Amino acid sequence: MNRADLLQKYASKLPDDRFRLLQKYAYNLPDDRYCSHYVSYVGDFLESAGALDKESINKYLARLKRQGKKAGTISFHFRVIRTFFNVNKLDWPYRRGEAPQIRQRDEYRPALAPELIRIMVEAAKDGRLDTAPACFLALATAYGPRREELCDLETSDVDLKRNTIFISTIKHGRERYHLIPVEIKPYLERHDFSQRYNLTQMSRLFWVIVNGSGLEALKPQRLGWHSIRHTVKTLLDKSGLDPFTGSLLFFGLLSTGG
Repeated sequence: MNRADLLQKYASKLPDDRFRLLQKYAYNLPDDRYCSHYVSYVGDFLESAGALDKESINKYLARLKRQGKKAGTISFHFRVIRTFFNVNKLDWPYRRGEAPQIRQRDEYRPALAPELIRIMVEAAKDGRLDTAPACFLALATAYGPRREELCDLETSDVDLKRNTIFISTIKHGRERYHLIPVEIKPYLERHDFSQRYNLTQMSRLFWVIVNGSGLEALKPQRLGWHSIRHTVKTLLDKSGLDPFTGSLLFFGLLSTGG
């Protein structure tokens, strides 16, 4: 969805002055890929806010917390709203050090044990997972992308002839092309990357993998794509492997030591 189409959904919901602020913010974003995420965060805030002040921001953050959003997600929303204020040269009502504090307990995101990821991979290899979940599982174990980054993959990002894939980063990390390991290439070849997924659908795909792997007992835990990401990152750090060979930890023959 381009910026004009994205903004159109807020044109009738917001007063003209607020819509113009949102419009200025949207067209100031450097990358179209995550425009939909950032604009929706700010648009939702503007719909619910009274005055554009600290009280309205605090109420919005409290609502996110009641909705069960994780502390890190709430902090990210806060930073997006701050950027919106800065772009529009609005007075930022917080002093240094007043940003929401993320407690370690709040930010607990369990990693998945390597043996559980191996069970998921076996389900993909055995054909118990459909094309889409098998493909995204392969990508998750190879590169450890975030959920948003999986959602934003497009057909043009995947070049199977050159064996490369481009993964952009939601949190301003290094964007680059990655080589596609031969172990996961068949899963990418079978997937239609023109099929787009929103965040909710991508979260559901994770649980499709869990159920398809016979791991339903994991449901009470706060798991998601981040759980695979944390495990992959930890294993790569410990082993000294680069992301290209990381896929071998699960789809190949290398041992994780787990």
